[in-house]
Amino acid sequence: MRKTALLLTATLLLAACGDSPGGDDAVAADPQGSLEEALERAADWDGVSASLSASGDWQALAAAEGEELPDGVADSLDDGSITIAGTFDGPVAFSLDLETDGATLLGVRFVEGDNPRVTVDLPAVRDTLDEETERNLDDLLGMAGMFGLGELVDAFEDGEWVEFVVPEDAWDDMTPPEDTEQEDDGEDPFRDVLEVLRSDGVEIDYTGADEHGDRLEVTVDPAEVERALAEIDPMLGTTRDEDLPESFALDVWIVDGEIARLAADLSDLDPELDAGGPLVVVIDLEEFTGSVDLPSAATTLDLEEMFGDVFGGMQMDTMSDEVAVESIPSEEMPEDGLPEGFDEEELERELMEELGEEFGEDFEAELEAELEAEAGS
Repeated sequence: MRKTALLLTATLLLAACGDSPGGDDAVAADPQGSLEEALERAADWDGVSASLSASGDWQALAAAEGEELPDGVADSLDDGSITIAGTFDGPVAFSLDLETDGATLLGVRFVEGDNPRVTVDLPAVRDTLDEETERNLDDLLGMAGMFGLGELVDAFEDGEWVEFVVPEDAWDDMTPPEDTEQEDDGEDPFRDVLEVLRSDGVEIDYTGADEHGDRLEVTVDPAEVERALAEIDPMLGTTRDEDLPESFALDVWIVDGEIARLAADLSDLDPELDAGGPLVVVIDLEEFTGSVDLPSAATTLDLEEMFGDVFGGMQMDTMSDEVAVESIPSEEMPEDGLPEGFDEEELERELMEELGEEFGEDFEAELEAELEAEAGS
């Protein structure tokens, strides 16, 4: 019975090791060389997919900054992620998604030469906000509607994609002429990175294998890195923040010779954050070899027309100091310059009340005193 149990345990362990992407003897034997090779491979990627997430005691971290998070926000932060994938060498194409609690709060699709697409799930956004912030958001959306953006707000309220139509010549400045040759300035950024990695300011250790791959701990000494950067370019050696710690660590996971994950505790970089406990940021990486699909947009908005709606209400006459108000047809404008039913005193009273709430009860009296003083002078 004991022999059977031992054999079963050994079989399970071997199976677990077989499923794990880690355990590369070459990485364990030469962590420095393995990291350099992985960076060199990443430099040759045609595209990249990166997913960023963070975890920590958000209430404690907020308290360390003298703040308090609304209920539910901490959970949204723990469940949230930002993913960007695309190609940036040559014609630019990328997708970006901000997600939390299984919902996509923000989505962007961009392919150079085509109209960008954007979606915002406003109901899902509201689920992450406290009551006061939600009211402020609704006020902002109401103002957007007043400025002619009601169709955009309605689309986002329904969680739909919006296609923003851009002028046909918008891409001319982004795409260099075919006969343009890129001059080789002789500089090799990757070589500079290697010089920093090989400096006394960076120590690379193999710490074992887990479900994410072979894990390396990269310990950085900011002062030594500054000296290494200064040797590459004197200007680079003058940017270090004096508040940085004596050292901080970055974990790197390698799978099949490729960088697969990065992780760091950002609280190590800020004494105030450190008081709130760890704030671990993780970035999962892989080469992006696919294409960016553009969704069929439920709503199409012309950017030129949209900005015309926003700014078309008022035009500055460059030939004089007068401002022409065009949002009200001239035939409906009375001789005194105010539309019918317009209560100037009521508007002034409401405005002063809002300013008083914003700047204090004594605001109106102080403003009147200043105006009287200026009139007397």
